[in-house]
Amino acid sequence: MHADADLHALAKTLLKSVTLNASNALKLSCGTLEAMKSADFIVATLPEACELEDVALALILHTHNADMIYIDGEKQC
Repeated sequence: MHADADLHALAKTLLKSVTLNASNALKLSCGTLEAMKSADFIVATLPEACELEDVALALILHTHNADMIYIDGEKQC
């Protein structure tokens, strides 16, 4: 479907669509890490050779489980 798309740009767009854009569509106070927003996030281990520009793509391709989950700043079991 997106055979000609730049994979790094596509990965960033996909992650934004399930974080910030989804939050905005649902009128929730989350989706970004900033003051006065709900601190909902996951901690994941990426491949050691991952460069900063590859983070979004690596999250999609290489992350199968979250190491930690935080909802509203509280660590979940």
